[in-house]
This record gives sequence, structure tokens and C-alpha cells, in this order.
Amino acid sequence: RLSAEGLVVMERYRKHVVAKFDEDGRVEIMELKALIEGRAAARAATRLDDSEILYLRDLSNRMERAVREQGDAAHSLFDELNREFHALIWRAADSPRGERILETALSSPFNVLGRLDASLSQSMERACWYHHEIVSAFESRDPERARMQMIAHELSLITTHFPERS
Repeated sequence: RLSAEGLVVMERYRKHVVAKFDEDGRVEIMELKALIEGRAAARAATRLDDSEILYLRDLSNRMERAVREQGDAAHSLFDELNREFHALIWRAADSPRGERILETALSSPFNVLGRLDASLSQSMERACWYHHEIVSAFESRDPERARMQMIAHELSLITTHFPERS
């Protein structure tokens, strides 16, 4: 199974070793994640009910307020609210296969956040802006706009963590 997921590779003479993830591999996984998350947002755009959209707006506002008032110290609260924001979108998308594919990609043995060239609060502020745009697309019930905003949101992480790629 690990070999099928690209986490273990077989070298000569049937020796198995843990796969190495260089910068290109990390960026590739982030790009694939953006596409999968974009698909989920498009599906959610027509499935979320009004109360769920209001809740997403509330989560987005709470993240923004936390960053504005606490700066980098808001990181833990931001992470919690961010997970809730994305989890609600995935529940509405009703895409178990998409979630499994995303889980596999995210379980890869690398830590993208180990390299952060923007300040933490700048990264969180950028995410808040995208979250507001995503919620606006949901309010408009516009699947294509939701897809594009989510993809842009996820791809923005590449320029945050690998600025030389922008």
C-alpha cells in the first residue's frame, strides 16, 4: 500500500526505502490538493444551505478578527477555525473518494509549513481574504467561482512557502 501511494520506493535488489520529497514533490502535492479542494468547493456551492453559508461567513469573520487582534498569536485558534471551515465544505461536497484522495496526499511525509517565507500573520490574512471570496461565491451559488477561488487560495500557499516559484 505504501508503495502504491508513493511513500515507499523499491531500489535495486528489492530494497525498500522511504521516498524522498524534494521541493518539486511538495509543490506538486500542493497543486494537486488545490485541484481536489477546488472540485469540493464547486460541489459545495450548490449543496450548502443558507444556514451553513452563514456559518462559513461567521467562521471567516472570526478568523479575520483573531488575526487582526492577536497577530501571530492567533495561530492555534486560526487553525481550529480553518479546519472547521474546510471540513464543512467537504461535508457539503459529499465526495468520500475526493476526501480519501486528499487524505492520502496530505499524509505524505513532508511538512510544507516547515518553510514559511511570509510572516505567519501575513499568511493567515491572505487565507482570510480567500475565505471571504469563497463564501461570496457560495452566497452567489456559483460553482465555477467557488472552484476558482478555492484553487487560488490553495495555490497561494505555494507562493507563501516557495516565493521563488511565483
